[in-house]
Amino acid sequence: MDLYAALLREVAQGGIAAALVIARPVIEATILVRWIEDAPDLRIAMYHADDDRQRLSISHSVREAKRRRGESLGPPTFSPQEEAQMKAFIKGVRMKARDSGEPLKEDGPLLPQLQQMALSTKDTAAWEAYEVLYRIASPWSHAGGRSLVGQRFEQRADGKHVVLGVDWAPIAVRALVAPTVAVLMGSASRICEIGLEDELRVLQDTLAQWRD
Repeated sequence: MDLYAALLREVAQGGIAAALVIARPVIEATILVRWIEDAPDLRIAMYHADDDRQRLSISHSVREAKRRRGESLGPPTFSPQEEAQMKAFIKGVRMKARDSGEPLKEDGPLLPQLQQMALSTKDTAAWEAYEVLYRIASPWSHAGGRSLVGQRFEQRADGKHVVLGVDWAPIAVRALVAPTVAVLMGSASRICEIGLEDELRVLQDTLAQWRD
């Protein structure tokens, strides 16, 4: 919701490029939470275990980069005890996930790719979030996509601003993300048993069909 609020602020201030970049993690979160909804306890554990896996990997990579540059390594990011606990947690979650039918290998990521998440839910809204919305928003986050192509820098009183070369109306960016956020909130409501799913479904359908 903080991301969505930031997107709305950028749209209101004319920062369409930044808003489209923010749209991508909003859509990713929508698909992730919908995927988690089908097996909350296991998949939340998979999410945390993969976070530990990545943090361990990054900590080792940073120390290796320092070593190659001849810099002082300093103390490790994680103590031996912390690292052992993280590895045990990752291993235990991986075994439980594989026993439950999750398509995981013996090592590597504990989360599927975003497209696999969207397709595995067999949910039309999740499929559209990836195949339509994600494919629109994603290129704005990459130098090889629209993020730099067709744009220009404009000098203003408070510094340089990126000005889009493509004419995106603010309402178009809001229309891109608003129904997705309703889907995200609906999944969260079902997982947490808040009981707002019906109202959010009405909101989702209304936003998706709103033409003004």
